[in-house]
Amino acid sequence: MQKKFREFYLDKLNEIQINTPNNPILISECFDFICNGCPANRISLFNNEVWVTLHFNRKTMRYDVKTKNKDINGLVSEGGIHMDVVEIYKTLSTDKVWNINPEKYGTDECLDGGHIFYTVYYPNKRIESMYMRCWLPKSIRSKRK
Repeated sequence: MQKKFREFYLDKLNEIQINTPNNPILISECFDFICNGCPANRISLFNNEVWVTLHFNRKTMRYDVKTKNKDINGLVSEGGIHMDVVEIYKTLSTDKVWNINPEKYGTDECLDGGHIFYTVYYPNKRIESMYMRCWLPKSIRSKRK
């Protein structure tokens, strides 16, 4: 089902790729609960220049789209609600493999029913993904360990 709904944001994804071809694009598809055949509740597209958010509108069965010019610092200044994107995106500029260990991000400590698919679309057309039950801020992860 999500594949069907991805068509709603492929144009936006292509636009970002054309306008900033040298930046990887981090896509997060957030589901508030586990459900087969349901669209993602929230989707974000980020490439360190543009931040696109899509919220699924159940009345229209389409995504409401908002686009802002933002970099990593702009996301950090929003009070931490996008720190998952910040943490993963910062890892992309290093030689570290970002998607091999979801537990590194606290997914093994989740208590809710949500889950997230993170996908990175690189300028060389390579695609990497990771599934997580949820992401926990570093401050919470470190207190629980």
